[in-house]
Amino acid sequence: MSKVDELRVKYPRVSEATFTKLVGGDRTPTKKYLEYMLKQWTVKLERKQNITSAEALIIEVNLFDSLLSYNDKKDIYSPEYNSFSNLKSSNQKYWEIKEEKTFNRDDHARVVYEDDEILFIEPKTHKGSLKYGANTRWCTASKGNPNTFESYTKRGCLVYLIDKTNSKNNNYSKLAFINSSGSPLSGQIEIYNQSDSSITETTVINNGWKCEKITELVLRYRAYHVEWARLKQSRDEVDKTINIVKNLDLSSFNKHLNVLLNYDENEFKWAKDILDKFIGQVEENLSKIKY
Repeated sequence: MSKVDELRVKYPRVSEATFTKLVGGDRTPTKKYLEYMLKQWTVKLERKQNITSAEALIIEVNLFDSLLSYNDKKDIYSPEYNSFSNLKSSNQKYWEIKEEKTFNRDDHARVVYEDDEILFIEPKTHKGSLKYGANTRWCTASKGNPNTFESYTKRGCLVYLIDKTNSKNNNYSKLAFINSSGSPLSGQIEIYNQSDSSITETTVINNGWKCEKITELVLRYRAYHVEWARLKQSRDEVDKTINIVKNLDLSSFNKHLNVLLNYDENEFKWAKDILDKFIGQVEENLSKIKY
């Protein structure tokens, strides 16, 4: 009798449909996690723990397997993982360790200015915002809401100021700067402390930041914002063109143009000339792009 057949007999309370899902969910050659999942599901049936679905159980078990190289407690059958909630908590812990060890700053953030005491940095991705906005109440650094980060960074230049020395007053070791006015050199710069309260430059200075340093950083921010706006314009133009190209259906165009021409709809002859000109421009400009 195979291992799977033995476990089918051993855990009769698990329905056939759920059993089949769990078997398929264990991607290991020896089905080493199958009995663990069957045990957890049996406890669920006894109403002693909350597992929303077989899929949720499979996801956590596979996540556990993917994090083994970061986990010093690798036996899923140990008391450490005797409940589904313990498994989820452990996975969260080791996922954060993995994220920290594999994080590449250049992929997720762009440095505006850095010295031994401070880091002034623009988060390019939600992952970068989570890292550099940790221990704040900023909605742009909320784990469950990446859309908010995307919304803010599309309309304004978002930069985080971090005190490496952790010597500032409570709630002022990290500050968020954003200018959404569309005017990099003259628009209002909004500043938020760690508790997400809107504050003034005076409040920043009164809570441990030197006046000269804040003045310098505001100037650096405005200069950076000018370049940011130029890049945003180019990014928006590229996105617009790409969206147009993605929606082009040349096969359909060719089909319907031929129908018209076959019926002597001669006023559409120019359409092929326009398309030929467009293709020529595409070929010419593609050769100028530096990859």
